[in-house]
Amino acid sequence: MAKARSNNTDSFPLTYGLDTVTVTLTKHAGAKKGSSSQHIQFLGTGLSILEKEGKKVTFNYSHTKLIKLLNNLYSIHFFNLPTRYNIKYSVYLKEDGTVNTNALRMVDASSTTICFNIPSFEKCVTYSSDGPTELQELTKYLFSEAEQLANITPTKK
Repeated sequence: MAKARSNNTDSFPLTYGLDTVTVTLTKHAGAKKGSSSQHIQFLGTGLSILEKEGKKVTFNYSHTKLIKLLNNLYSIHFFNLPTRYNIKYSVYLKEDGTVNTNALRMVDASSTTICFNIPSFEKCVTYSSDGPTELQELTKYLFSEAEQLANITPTKK
């Protein structure tokens, strides 16, 4: 069972078994014509799965690499990030002098979701093209690394 820093449900785990860890990355294609979702699942057992263009490929992902990935999540304060970066907020002034807030979620825009999961804890962050730079860079690196380890030629854009 994971031990959290406090009783706050947003606290990240401090102790857990490596074999219980799952880190998933999903690129949601959105409404862009000709694009498809991509998915990686890094499992603490050392097995990983890359799903791209409807094909699933398994590959080995060492414990050393997974620990490096976990350290990256901790170093960018992943567990303290908001769960959604793909909602745009704006405010406007009404005639009576009150300020109202609009929330716009672009459901047809592409986005990426990163999730850390152990049996007693889950943290997911979804972001779009203007999401945190650290998450964008980590996602790009992990998809590239997974394609290399799974011996898949990257799709040209």
